[in-house]
Amino acid sequence: MKKCEILNYKKSSVKILFIIITILGLTISLKAQKNKEVKIIFLSNHTITEVNFNEGQFDNYTLKLSNKIAKFINNESKGREIIIQVNIKKDSLPDFQISARPSYSDIEMNELKAVLTSVKPVKSKIVDFLFAFEIKVNNGCSCPDSAFLPEIHNPYLLDESGFISATLGQKGELLQKWSKDQVLPLLIAFAKQADNEFLGVRMLGSRFSNINLDSSIEVKQYTDRDAYYWRAMMEMQANNFLIISMKVFLHVASGEFDIAKRYADLLNLFKHDKTISDYFLDELLIRLDYFYKDLHESVSVGVKMFEQNDFDNAIHIYHTILLTYYASSWTHFELFRSTQSLNLQNDSTYQGYREAWLDTKELVYGYDPLFSLCISNGSAEEAYRASLRNEVLSLFQDNELLHEDFLRLADITLDLGEYVLAAHLYWLALTHFSEKDLGKRNILAYYLFALDKAGIGEIQSFFDVDFKKEFDEIAILRKLEMERSEAFKNYSPTE
Repeated sequence: MKKCEILNYKKSSVKILFIIITILGLTISLKAQKNKEVKIIFLSNHTITEVNFNEGQFDNYTLKLSNKIAKFINNESKGREIIIQVNIKKDSLPDFQISARPSYSDIEMNELKAVLTSVKPVKSKIVDFLFAFEIKVNNGCSCPDSAFLPEIHNPYLLDESGFISATLGQKGELLQKWSKDQVLPLLIAFAKQADNEFLGVRMLGSRFSNINLDSSIEVKQYTDRDAYYWRAMMEMQANNFLIISMKVFLHVASGEFDIAKRYADLLNLFKHDKTISDYFLDELLIRLDYFYKDLHESVSVGVKMFEQNDFDNAIHIYHTILLTYYASSWTHFELFRSTQSLNLQNDSTYQGYREAWLDTKELVYGYDPLFSLCISNGSAEEAYRASLRNEVLSLFQDNELLHEDFLRLADITLDLGEYVLAAHLYWLALTHFSEKDLGKRNILAYYLFALDKAGIGEIQSFFDVDFKKEFDEIAILRKLEMERSEAFKNYSPTE
C-alpha cells in the first residue's frame, strides 16, 4: 500500500499476519485533533492487495473510510477505544463489525454503521480481504481492563479454531480447500502479472490458471515435466519461491501432503519471510503440523498392534487411514509390513515378500521421495540406496554443517533416482550458496544432469555450453560413490 507507514506487526498461531499502518492522509486530517488516533490493522496479508483489487481501488476506499471515521469521532468527548473490522467480499457488499469500550449505545452504533456504508463499496477480485481500524479517542478507555463490546468474530481465528478441532479427514479437506480457494488463485495471479521480460513466469501463470482445481490434478504434468516450469523457476529472484510454491500448493490441492511438506521444509531453510509465497509456506507448515500430529497418533495405534502381532487389526486401521488420507507414505509402508507379516503367519512358506514390495515402494516413494525406510535389498544397488535413505535422517543436526548437509542431500536424492527433487535441490544450492560453499564442483552441471535424467533435457538450450563431458564425469563419479560404499561392497545375495 502506497500511502502508509508500517509500524508494527503481530502473528497468531496460524500465521495470520497483522500489519498496523497509519494512513498519511488521515494523519494530516487529525493534526488539529488532540488525543485522536486511528490506525489500520491488516488481518489479510497486505501484499495481496496488489492483485486482489484494481489499481488504487483499495487505497481510495480505505482513505475515504478513514476520513468518514475521523469526522465521526471528532465530537467524542469521553475516552474511548473502537475497533471497526471490515471484510471486503468477493461476491457481496463489505461487512462491518464494530466494537468499543466503553460500548456504544444502539443509536450511536447505527449512526457509525450508516457513516461506513455511505462510502461507495468495493469488491475484491480473488479472495475476501479483512482489515480493521483501531481507534483511540482522548487517550482511550479509562478502564483498560474492561471488555470491547459487542464481541467481534474474526473469521480467520474461527477458521483456525475449527481446523485444530477437526478430525484428520476434515483437516485434509480443509487443507485442500484452502489451497484451491485461497492460495493458488493468488499465487497464479502474481505469476500472470509478472513483467514481460519474465516470459516463463507469465506463461506458467496462464497455464496454471486453466487448471480445473476441482478435478483430479496431474501435478507432475504441470510442473516436473513442463519446461516452462523450470524456465519460470530460473527466472525468479533467488529468494522468491513463487514458482516452487505453486508446485507445493498444487500437491496440497491434490491431497498429496507428504511431498508438499518435503518441499516446504526444504524451502524453509532459505526463505526470508518477505514474499507472499513465504507467508503461505509458513502457514502451510503450521497447518501440516496439526495434520501430522493426528496422523502420527492414528498410525501409531496400528504400529502398536503390529508389535503385538495383531496384524488383522493393524491392517484394518491402516486401511481406514488410507480411506481418509491415501497419499501417506508411512501408512502404505506399515500396511505392507503388517500384510506381509500376516501372510507369513498364515503360511510359513510364503515367499512373495520382495515382489510385493516392488509394487508398494512405488506408492511409498511416489508420495515421499525421501521416505527413510526400505525393504528387501534384492541387489547391491538396493542395499546402497537403503543406506542412503537411512543417512537422510542423520543430516541437518548441526547448523554449522547446513551447506555441507544440503549438498549431501542433493547427491543422495540424485543417487536414489529422484531426479526432479534433486534438480530442485541443486538449483537452490546454486542460487543460495557461495562459491566457497559449493566447492570445486560444477553445480550447474549437476542441476542440468538431474533434469536430463528426468527427461527435461531441453533446459540445456538456455546455456551456451555443451555439458556432455560434465554429464559423463558425473555419471562415473556417482557410480564410483556407490561401488565404494560399505553397503554396496558388503552386500550378500543371501540377505
